[in-house]
Amino acid sequence: MSIASANGFKGYNFQGSVYSYLIFLMDLERNITEVDAEKPVDNNFDDLYVKTLNDSFFFQVKNYNDIAFDKIKFEQNKIKISGRKDIIVKSKSGFKNNVLVLKDLVIPEDKTTDEVFGFKCYKVHDYYVTGYVEDDINYIIREKYNNDVRYSDILNLAIKFINSGSFKFELKKLPPLSIFDQKLEKETLIIRDFNIETDENILFIVGKPGVGKSHLVNELENNKIIDNFVLERLWISEKDKNKKDRREYNEFIKDLSYKLFNKAEVESEESIINFL
Repeated sequence: MSIASANGFKGYNFQGSVYSYLIFLMDLERNITEVDAEKPVDNNFDDLYVKTLNDSFFFQVKNYNDIAFDKIKFEQNKIKISGRKDIIVKSKSGFKNNVLVLKDLVIPEDKTTDEVFGFKCYKVHDYYVTGYVEDDINYIIREKYNNDVRYSDILNLAIKFINSGSFKFELKKLPPLSIFDQKLEKETLIIRDFNIETDENILFIVGKPGVGKSHLVNELENNKIIDNFVLERLWISEKDKNKKDRREYNEFIKDLSYKLFNKAEVESEESIINFL
């Protein structure tokens, strides 16, 4: 049974980069539910462990330089790389979904068979082989984040877990997404028994500024005239710290996407409309 040392993992910057990438994916997509390291297995795929909503994956991460795809020999039970120790794949305990990640390895297009966690992979004998080009991966992750603060928070959180030597990171440990407060500064007073008898959906509420449109929305919700809706206010108070940001279109889309999909990756306008 192979168990890597905690100090060894903390010293491997490349392994830490792949670990951080998987935490980013957890935050962005919410398909990964757990990332861990040093899982006890009976083959060499003990560097990283990833659990998703439906499956589990075991990673071996190698910081090898200048490895060409055609120099790798893929066998049923092991992987041979010239000048390197064989990587054992065979597992008597039945560990499946083994993924070998090699630094800067380029998978030829005609050999690309699958995609696993955003990695283009070559699948052979029930295991996956992929390359990790750090600069390219970092660019992709930064592009997916609409929020630099969120990106920095998740990166610092991943580094904290790596440095602590306690690598088990679960979905519930992600910080909550930052969304705009929708509570009006002044309380809505319900002083009447109000109802609208219609089978049609309410699409617009029109009125001059300050006439009470926002409070009317609260009243409609309180009297259960409207339900199953997402509330986005462009104004709640002159003292609102987000007064300017909530009126920015991109910030509005981000806030709406966070509420609808509960993930850090901001969906497109088309996806939001289709969902609604």
